[in-house]
Amino acid sequence: MDTAITNARVFDGEKVIDEQTVVIDGAHIHSVGGTVPAGATITDAQGATLIPGLIDAHVHTDLDGLRDALLFGITTELEMNGRWSRKGRKKIAERNDVADLRSSGMGVTPNGGHPTQYMRSSSNLLLRFFYRYPFVSTPDEAVKFVATQVAAGADYIKIFLEDGSCIGFPGLPVLDDATLRTAVSEAHRYERMAIAHVTTMEGCRRAITAAVDGLAHVFFDRQATSDVVAA
Repeated sequence: MDTAITNARVFDGEKVIDEQTVVIDGAHIHSVGGTVPAGATITDAQGATLIPGLIDAHVHTDLDGLRDALLFGITTELEMNGRWSRKGRKKIAERNDVADLRSSGMGVTPNGGHPTQYMRSSSNLLLRFFYRYPFVSTPDEAVKFVATQVAAGADYIKIFLEDGSCIGFPGLPVLDDATLRTAVSEAHRYERMAIAHVTTMEGCRRAITAAVDGLAHVFFDRQATSDVVAA
């Protein structure tokens, strides 16, 4: 059965449009404007604004977080490191009371690299002493690691380039160029984007040189230069 949202101030993502009615057929928008189909369930949105669902492009979340997201108009969350299983994500996709979820699976990092320093300093004894984050130290290991994440349902591959200098843990191990390039090329071979975590301009330069598709967040150790912006 169709659902019609009427009397709404409709923002289409770029501008407020003249039409005030949106008809939804199941999970798809059937029409914007026009007449309301006979028998449709009507939601009168008088005084409210209807907008496209928002996307939170960097989260580390759980089921409660996905539920809370909808309260703020966020319909899709992009997790940037986590252990969501294919089965768990399938269950989420079948629900309508939580935000949709995309995930990188576990990020590519060397032995002792970010974010394992947080685990070593955690007050959670199980996390501190018994959990071991999967690491990548060579191009061959990168090939296997990316394959594992894709097999587990990763929508994109996250790669950490974090030396710790800006986050209070200076001297963290960082992927070498050969392993970095392999991780990126393997992501592309599986038709996945490679997303880099950086906090320094140098990390950003390395990511760009390795042909990553995007940054999980922007570096903050110095002001951006025109050549980095152009790249």
